[in-house]
Amino acid sequence: MELSIITPAYNAENFIEAMIHSVLLQPMPIELIIVDDGSTDRTAEIVQAFAGSNPNIRLIRQENRGTGFARNRGIGAATSDWLIFLDQDDMLLPGSIGQEILDKLYQYDKNGIDIVYTAKSKTSLDLGDAVQISYPEAISQIRNHIPLNEFWTCIYRRAYLVGAGVYFAEYREMDIETAYRFKAFSRTSRIVADPEIHFYLQRVNPISGSHTWSVLKMYYVKAFVYSELVKETSRKPYFATHKDIAYLKYVVFHCLYHYFKTIKVSGYDSSLPDEQAQKMIELWKREGGFVQRR
Repeated sequence: MELSIITPAYNAENFIEAMIHSVLLQPMPIELIIVDDGSTDRTAEIVQAFAGSNPNIRLIRQENRGTGFARNRGIGAATSDWLIFLDQDDMLLPGSIGQEILDKLYQYDKNGIDIVYTAKSKTSLDLGDAVQISYPEAISQIRNHIPLNEFWTCIYRRAYLVGAGVYFAEYREMDIETAYRFKAFSRTSRIVADPEIHFYLQRVNPISGSHTWSVLKMYYVKAFVYSELVKETSRKPYFATHKDIAYLKYVVFHCLYHYFKTIKVSGYDSSLPDEQAQKMIELWKREGGFVQRR
């Protein structure tokens, strides 16, 4: 098969069947790897029932480690040349993975392309709202290596992701997908925007992690993820530009400032009862104390 789909799943019994059916109904066979991230409901049972009758569906089970860890396991397990990431409550558009897209991928492969940046559709969880389409901007318009559409609107060459070490941050508490976009788009120039490829249907789920996260935890995790990116992109063989490093540090400082602002902490207050806040102070010191007292 030419294409593998990687889906992390956690307590997805209410959504996973629709996602699987959207894959099975495509004109071309696709490898679907579902990584069950320690679900406590019937998710694994449902997936296993599909896998038992369809050799293209694979179930990987793990203790709860978060979506980043689950997607990284899927990257390692995939057997196709090209990968896409499909969330548990989203779907493939009907008829979107056919011979035409495979022919395009064959040509992109011949041309050495690493990432194909595509369009996406967005609607409500029950599919009742009007569909909104977001087309990819031109590659020349992408700022700071972060395209406007999310990482799952791209098709990735698996060999590129593995060879360049483009993996997800493995924080169980939160999915830092913008950091993944930066990694993917900053380590290659072989990227093409193709608005004619359109396969992803995002269903807005009001109870998903992206809608229920804690603002405080978001700034906490993002600050650490981007701080690690500063160090990672400064090492060979990536040779990040000074502009890249400056942007990443800006994100770190932005998150540090808003973290302290959120918990109403200023300066080096050593009386913090919050252990996480103390870690943030240590990070603040390490990053040069850019955040000013307010």
